[in-house]
Amino acid sequence: MTRRLAATFVATTVAIVAVSADGFPTSAPRHASAAVGEAHVAVRDGYRYQPTSAGLSPVNGGIGVNTDGLAGLAVVPPAGQSLQAGPPVVVGPEGGSTIWFPDPCFGVQTKQAQILQVETDGVSVQRFAARTHTDCNGEATIAQTIAYHATVDVPAVMISQDPLNGGSISVSARIGGTARHLVTISNVGNTATPARLAFPAAVVPGVSFDTGTCGASVAPGTTCQLGLVFRPTTVGTVRSTPVVVSDATEWAGPGIGTLLPQEMFFVGRPLPPPGDALTPIDPVRLLDTRFGNGAPTGVLAQDVLRVQLAGRGGIPADATAVMANLTVTEATGDGFLTVWPTGEPRPLVSNLNFRPGDTVPNSALLTLGADGGVHVFNSSGRSHVIIDVVAWLSPIGELVYEPLYAPSRFTDTRDPRGFWFGALGPGEERTITDLSPGARAVVLNITGTGPTAATHLTVYGKNQFTTRPNASTLNLRPGETRANLAIVSLDDQRRISVYNNSGSTHVVIDILGYLSAAGETSTAGRIVPLSPFRAVDTRETDDVFEPDEAGGYRFRSDAGIGALTVRAIVFNATVTAPTRPGFLTLFPWTDQPIPFVSTLNFNAGQTIPNQAWVRLAPSPGNLVGVYNGSSGRSHVVLDVQGIVLG
Repeated sequence: MTRRLAATFVATTVAIVAVSADGFPTSAPRHASAAVGEAHVAVRDGYRYQPTSAGLSPVNGGIGVNTDGLAGLAVVPPAGQSLQAGPPVVVGPEGGSTIWFPDPCFGVQTKQAQILQVETDGVSVQRFAARTHTDCNGEATIAQTIAYHATVDVPAVMISQDPLNGGSISVSARIGGTARHLVTISNVGNTATPARLAFPAAVVPGVSFDTGTCGASVAPGTTCQLGLVFRPTTVGTVRSTPVVVSDATEWAGPGIGTLLPQEMFFVGRPLPPPGDALTPIDPVRLLDTRFGNGAPTGVLAQDVLRVQLAGRGGIPADATAVMANLTVTEATGDGFLTVWPTGEPRPLVSNLNFRPGDTVPNSALLTLGADGGVHVFNSSGRSHVIIDVVAWLSPIGELVYEPLYAPSRFTDTRDPRGFWFGALGPGEERTITDLSPGARAVVLNITGTGPTAATHLTVYGKNQFTTRPNASTLNLRPGETRANLAIVSLDDQRRISVYNNSGSTHVVIDILGYLSAAGETSTAGRIVPLSPFRAVDTRETDDVFEPDEAGGYRFRSDAGIGALTVRAIVFNATVTAPTRPGFLTLFPWTDQPIPFVSTLNFNAGQTIPNQAWVRLAPSPGNLVGVYNGSSGRSHVVLDVQGIVLG
C-alpha cells in the first residue's frame, strides 16, 4: 500500500534565481519564500525518512525528487552535516549521492540535482529550494525547480522488518492450527509526541492482529510488539502488505493529519494437516549396482550402502518418503534386504527375501533420513540391488489414500467369467478401463501365476503422454506364483495397462484402494511414513498359523499421535517356514466374510514377502485380519512402514 501526500510536487519553475545557459543558477540568493503548492519533507541529518516505508535507513548525501505525487521524496544531507546549497551533483554511484528520481526518459539518461538555497531558524532547516536536470541521452532536457517546506524531528514509527532492506515476515501454520508472530514497533522520532497507532484489520483470510505489548501509542524512544496471528484454512501461499498507521503530528501542512503508513511484507505459508500426500510418477531408476547408477558399480556384500533419493530423478529435495520397487538380482546365497532412513540405527525388519540366483522384487514405503537418503543392508552373500521409485511423499504432495472397505478381486485370467480370460502371451499388453470415478491413481496387488518362461510384468498408467516404462513390476520364474503391490496413475479414462515380456502367464489383480486429490483441509487419507519396525513375529511366541486359520491383531487407533485416528496401515508382510503351499490374505477384521483375495503366495519352505495396505477395522475392534490359506502351518511376520490417517 502506498500513501499519497496531500501536497503534490510542483513541476513548474519558481522564479527565485537567475539561471545560466546550461540551466543551472549563477548565484544562490540568501532566502527563498515557499511557493504555492510546495512539497513537504522531513529532513534529518544523515538519514532519509519516507512515510511510505518502514523506517529510517542511512544513505549518502543528496536530494531525491519523485514527481508522480507519491510520498517518495528523500532529502538526505551526509551524516553529521547540515543541508546546504552547493554545486550540481551527478546522480548515481559516480556522484557519490543517493537521489531518487522518476525516469521521464524511459531509458538512458543523465541526472543531476542541485540544492539552490536553504532557510534555517538557526537550528533546523525550515525551507529550501532545489533544481533537477535530466538529459535524455542528448535528445531532450528536462529541468525542474521546486521549493520545499522542511520540518525536522517528527515522531516516526519503524517496523523491525524493513522492506527497503529486503526483509519480510514469513509465517507458517498447519491448516486448522494457529501461528503467532511478534512484530517489533519502535518510535524513532526525537520529539515528545507519542506515535498513536491504528492497528490493521485482517488483510487476507486467516490473518489478523492483536495489540500484543503495544498500547494505543508508542512513546518516543520506546518499542513494543504487535501480534500477527495466522490461522490458515486452505493450502497455498498467502502474500499481503498489511499497514500499521501512526497518527503522529501535523507536519505535512496545516489541517493535514499525518498518517504514516508502515508497510510489512507478509508471506504466509499454510501447511497441510499432519501427514503427507503422495505424488505418483513414471518409474525412475535411482539405484542399479550393476551399472553404477546411484552407487559405485559392484555387487553388495554383507555391508551397508548409502543411497541418495531426494533431489534426484524428479524427487524434490524436501520429500519425506518414497514408494519404490526394490529388486535383488544375481544373489549368491540365501538372505534378506533391509532399507531404512539414514541417520538411524538398522532396525530389525526386512524388505525382501531371496535365494541363490533369484531376481525378486518387492514394493516398499521408504522413509527418508534428514539428508534425503536411505541405507541398504544385504544380510548375506553377494547380490545386485535395484531401486525404482514410483511415487514420492511430502506435506504438499498431490494425492491422499481411500482404502476400499475390503480388498476386491478385479480380474483373474484363469476365470472364464472375467473380461480378461486367457493367459497373456509373449509381448502382449492388456488395458483396464473405467476404474473408480474421480480416482487419480490405484493401489493394487498384481499376481503372476503359471508362467511358461522366465518373464516380467510391467503395470503402468495408460495415457497419451506415457509410454511403457523400462521397469518391471513383477519378475517371475517358470511355474512360479508371485505377487507384488503397485501404485499406478490413471488418466481421464481411468486406464492402466499390464505388459508381459515373454512366454505366457496368467495374471490376477486385486484392488486395495484409490488415491484422489481430496484432503487439502483434512487429515483423512494423508500418510505418515515411519521408521520401519516389527509389530508381529509368530516365531517369537511360537504362535504359528494353523491350516485355514484366521486371526486378528489389534492396533491402537491413535497410534500414539494424539487425537488423530488411523484409517489404514502399510505393512511388509512375510510368510516363513510354511509346511505346505498356500496364500496369505491381510484384511480388515469385521463380521463380514474373509474377502476372496490374496496378499502373497508361497511354496513349502519358502520365505516370501509382499507389501500390503490394510484398512484398520473400525473401533472398538481396530483389528487387522490375517488368513493362512494353506493346508499346512505358516509363520507370519508384519513390519510396519507407515500409517494412513482417518
